[in-house]
Amino acid sequence: MIACEDRTKRAFMPQTWLLALSQWPGKTPALGPEISSNPQDYWRWNHFEVPKPPLVSVVSFQYFDTMYNVYNMTQVGPPPLPSPDPMAGNYILQTYSEPGEIQLPFAGIWPTTVLVPGAAIVLVYNCGFSAFFGQMNVDENGVCTPAGSPANTFDPSIVGTWITVTDQEGNTGSYNVAQWSSATQIQLQVQVPSPLTFPGGPYSYTGNNVWMPIRQAILLIAAHYYENREPIVTGRSETAIEVPTMYDALLAPYTIYRS
Repeated sequence: MIACEDRTKRAFMPQTWLLALSQWPGKTPALGPEISSNPQDYWRWNHFEVPKPPLVSVVSFQYFDTMYNVYNMTQVGPPPLPSPDPMAGNYILQTYSEPGEIQLPFAGIWPTTVLVPGAAIVLVYNCGFSAFFGQMNVDENGVCTPAGSPANTFDPSIVGTWITVTDQEGNTGSYNVAQWSSATQIQLQVQVPSPLTFPGGPYSYTGNNVWMPIRQAILLIAAHYYENREPIVTGRSETAIEVPTMYDALLAPYTIYRS
């Protein structure tokens, strides 16, 4: 999975990263707080990209002056859309774009404080595709309702994903979530024959909404390196054979090329 993450420059599972910058966009230590008066330069430097999409949320956003005083940046409105109040904060969290971005509000500027040399700006953020887990009861038609205490709820983004369901004896099966009816009901696509016997419960389930071509690529690369432990294979013919990277075609549409 790490090889596929590196190839696409994405984060697949939920994770937290730290991004450190030495200066605000468009500024250098030589320029200090000065900024260009060219409007084109403003639109070029009014944001910066955050690696490892999908971007989910910001944990903290701070910067340090030359005396190591800490200043906190505050977000404008809930993500991904800004609040109508321009005074509500001094940055916008943009999660629609890939990679995600930290943007200035309309007519905003980056702080003019003289920064400490080195990692003066520190952004801690959450990224990765949503993960799902919990317990549920399943009827004979594959309709699921939450179980356990406290009972979990179903996120709408679970639709279209494959979840691994485990019964009380430890038997497992994979099922596609065909429909989300409400936070307390989803519909599984139950294949015949089914790996598990329904109705019953409570069943444990885990899953995430990583796109299926990416999952298939992970399985392909895992199978390749199980059979071929090195990038170059010798001894099977007169010439060395490079292990085929068939997963490239699956990952190419989801690869981030800008960061």
